[in-house]
Amino acid sequence: MVEYDHRSKHYDEVGIELDFPNAIRVGQTELRTPGAIGTSKQVDGGVVVALDPESEPPPRTDFELPDPSRSVLRVDPPGEVVWFVEGISHPDVDNFHHATVNLRNSYGPVDDDALVTESNVGGYCYHVNPDTGAIVDSWRSDDWNGLTIASIAGLVECDSGAVRLPWDVPDTAGRYAEFDTGIVVRLDPNTAGSARPDFEPTDPARNLVKITRDCRIEWVVESSPGLPDGDYHERHWRHGDRLITRTTDGGFTEVDPATGSVLATWGAEEFVCGDVCHALDGSVESFAKVDGVTRVRTDRRLYWLDDEGRKLGTQAFDTSIRDVRTFADRTVVNTESGSIYGIDSDCSLAWEFDDGNDWLLGPGEDGFYLFFDGGGRRPYSKMKFEFDPRRGELVRSVTAPDWLVDEVL
Repeated sequence: MVEYDHRSKHYDEVGIELDFPNAIRVGQTELRTPGAIGTSKQVDGGVVVALDPESEPPPRTDFELPDPSRSVLRVDPPGEVVWFVEGISHPDVDNFHHATVNLRNSYGPVDDDALVTESNVGGYCYHVNPDTGAIVDSWRSDDWNGLTIASIAGLVECDSGAVRLPWDVPDTAGRYAEFDTGIVVRLDPNTAGSARPDFEPTDPARNLVKITRDCRIEWVVESSPGLPDGDYHERHWRHGDRLITRTTDGGFTEVDPATGSVLATWGAEEFVCGDVCHALDGSVESFAKVDGVTRVRTDRRLYWLDDEGRKLGTQAFDTSIRDVRTFADRTVVNTESGSIYGIDSDCSLAWEFDDGNDWLLGPGEDGFYLFFDGGGRRPYSKMKFEFDPRRGELVRSVTAPDWLVDEVL
């Protein structure tokens, strides 16, 4: 059994406790680690622990890493370091090392119980022998069709080569947008990137790059006219066949995904469809393509626009929009008041669910659910109800306690 709290992690079967950030305890024995403790995995007779070789070590340590890249080790009772993982290296990364132990749910060509580490850069995975620390096999955790995006060192790699970028690709959701011929990655101009970039940066606003499947740079976005000095593309999305970015000044830019040319720019409280610029009631919070129609969300209103630029409809709400989901041809809206609304495909209000309670929207793989958020009671997962988005009604309790079922059903 493994038990957690904010400061420690206990492996009771082998009598080992990880006391964050820098102590491993086995009975009366304490090992002070030279790097902060990260992920870990129990193996037969012991525990394998990943350390961060770049973290600040404590004033006293009981052992040293033989090499910074060998930052995963095995500890067995009564407090013995059995092995340090086999070292690794990368020609473009000075601090390349094993960073995590079995962090992902799936690791490719190994069994689920295999011991696997992953590098700090580039998604390199290593199957490690739990008895010796030797690397048995290695592979890449590809991000997109064989291209792997590193979060530091400005690298995008594939089997046939690598692209070295002047800035890093941020390790965040939405860091690339897929198109048929390649991916468009967004760079962070506030980072160092590769020491040997394939092109030199000239303008922070030229921080979008399209890379082909065989690791070639197809284009670097052109400078955006009217963008203040020092501003750049902060987010980017594929929207149908369009490439749209939000810039650090709050506005939007449309980029030609085939050439990198800037096609249009508009303000934070506007949205362009079909060469028509629509004025909105506030700043754009999000937008999505649903069944060929663009749905734009501001703080308290939804707009539906077609590709020709026509406004198909709009719906306003009394409080801020918390979440928007789609079920079949119906839009389901959750507001900050806890109310739920159903919007038909013709943009009209189909129903409103408001019983005075605060509900959270949570569709799942096998149904559509609401989670009760009442009186600060937690956790949400224990207060789950199946919801019918066609009629706007609660169907049944899934995990809710009796007192809550009696109150809301």
